[in-house]
Amino acid sequence: MSVDAARNFIEKLYNDEKKFDEFKNIKSTKQRRQFAKDIGFDFDQEEFEAVFDITDQYSFMSQVLKTKLGWHKSMTKYMYG
Repeated sequence: MSVDAARNFIEKLYNDEKKFDEFKNIKSTKQRRQFAKDIGFDFDQEEFEAVFDITDQYSFMSQVLKTKLGWHKSMTKYMYG
């Protein structure tokens, strides 16, 4: 598990429209976390939240989080309730 896995998961959703569509249609947080694991990304809540803490260092990640995905730090509840 790692922050890189969480960041790579977000990049995957950004770059793969099919996976993004699958993900956004999942209703429960447990199923969203399992979806991430099923496609090869294993991370915990702390690691997922860390992505938001370091986005200023990664302009690409800032764009991903704020534009297409519409996520910001409070969106960790989308994955972890």
